[in-house]
Order: sequence, then structure tokens, then C-alpha cells
Amino acid sequence: MVLSNQDTRQDYAFSTHCMSCDNGKNYQIDGDIPESCPVCGEHKEYSIVNMNSLKGNISVSDWYVCNDCSSHDIGVADAQESICHSCGSLNIIVE
Repeated sequence: MVLSNQDTRQDYAFSTHCMSCDNGKNYQIDGDIPESCPVCGEHKEYSIVNMNSLKGNISVSDWYVCNDCSSHDIGVADAQESICHSCGSLNIIVE
């Protein structure tokens, strides 16, 4: 993954989520991000989201959708996780 110049070390740069076991974790820019879920080993249903792509002038709803309720009302929670504002799910995917 390529990071933009806007990425900073004090923010989480990536958020992961496994749809199989619901495990998720946030990582710093220099963090070692696993390519598969460290809990259950799932690869296909394991997503890595660049948190900085959720910030800026472009609407998050242009690319992200809730996999549980299909809402495009997606934002960034206080814990720097992508979250659905409609149902509260962290199960966000790129559309």
C-alpha cells in the first residue's frame, strides 16, 4: 500500500476488519499489518482500509458502504475506525 504525504504518525493509518470472526485492529503507518486475520486466518473476508482515504474533501460515501445495512452514511469514529452512522456497524466495504 502507498501512503499519501498527508499521513502522520500520530493518527492510525490503517484499520482492519475480518468479516468471518469480527476481529479488527488499527495500525500506525509503520505498523506490521497482517495480510490475513491474525485470529482465524481468513484472507478473502479480511479487509484493510487506509484511514487517510476517509479524510479530506471527498465524501466518504462515494466509495464506502455498510456491508450490514447497505448505507452510505459512513464516517470515522473517535477510535479512528470506519463506522456506519445508520446502524453502528464496523463492517464497512469499498463499493
